[in-house]
Amino acid sequence: MARNAIGQYELSQIVPNGGDNDGAFRIDGARRLRHFDDGTAKTIIGRAVIAGLDDDYGSDFIWDSRGAYAWVHVGSFCYTYKNTPNSSAGDATWNNPGQEVECVDDPAHGLKCSFAGGILPDRWHASSRSHHPRGVNAAFGDGHVAFIRNEVDQITWWRLSDIAGGHTIDGDY
Repeated sequence: MARNAIGQYELSQIVPNGGDNDGAFRIDGARRLRHFDDGTAKTIIGRAVIAGLDDDYGSDFIWDSRGAYAWVHVGSFCYTYKNTPNSSAGDATWNNPGQEVECVDDPAHGLKCSFAGGILPDRWHASSRSHHPRGVNAAFGDGHVAFIRNEVDQITWWRLSDIAGGHTIDGDY
């Protein structure tokens, strides 16, 4: 993998689509409040994650990077809205058996993995997860926090993550 001047992987190697998204944050540039066309009260800027229980990189090169905010991969410092909260679908993070695996499958603790992502960033995704039985807490751009049900409509979930989609959100989430 190519590295940039400060030793980190290039943006295109870290997150899907090189970080190009309609979310509240980007890696390669700032978002300003004026960019929130849908309004800060209707845009999620942060949501719950469960940190992986195996944080020992060790000699086996298997660890769980989810929730490790200083690490530069999906599931640690960034997340996706591909799946609804606490989805039964496993998170797909860096998976290169024999070199390094960054997801430890632990369904008993709500930490499911999908190893289909491999080393291809456009296949990585990580869901919002919590130990609440029916959903997750999410912080909105205006500062309020709301509980988002696991059964939230997929389209509503996507729209809540978009700062400028121009869609009406009915508030049933």
